[in-house]
Formats: sequence, structure tokens, C-alpha cells
Amino acid sequence: MEITLAEFISRPYFFINNQLAELCDWFTKGVHLLASNYVIGGLVVVFLLLIGLLQMCQE
Repeated sequence: MEITLAEFISRPYFFINNQLAELCDWFTKGVHLLASNYVIGGLVVVFLLLIGLLQMCQE
């Protein structure tokens, strides 16, 4: 979507709003990616602890 210079001068909030929406979208994607990485990491740690516990119980 293109905006002309006259439109930009008359409505600068439009450009700022668009940039904020893109920033918010990028931040949301980053948070979801980070959260999913923590979940995967947490599952790996729990799995390793479970293996360690099972080995201790067998001894």
C-alpha cells in the first residue's frame, strides 16, 4: 500500500500506526518462538531427569 507525500503530511499518525502494528506483530512472533523454545528445553530437561531417576532406582 503506497501513501503519497501529501497524505503523509496530512496524516502522519497513519505511518506511525502502521509501524507500531508491524513492531507489535514482530514482537508477538518473537515471544511465541521464545516460549516454544523454553517449552522444548523444559521437556528435554524433564526427560533427562526422568532417565536419571530411573537409573538411580534400578541400582
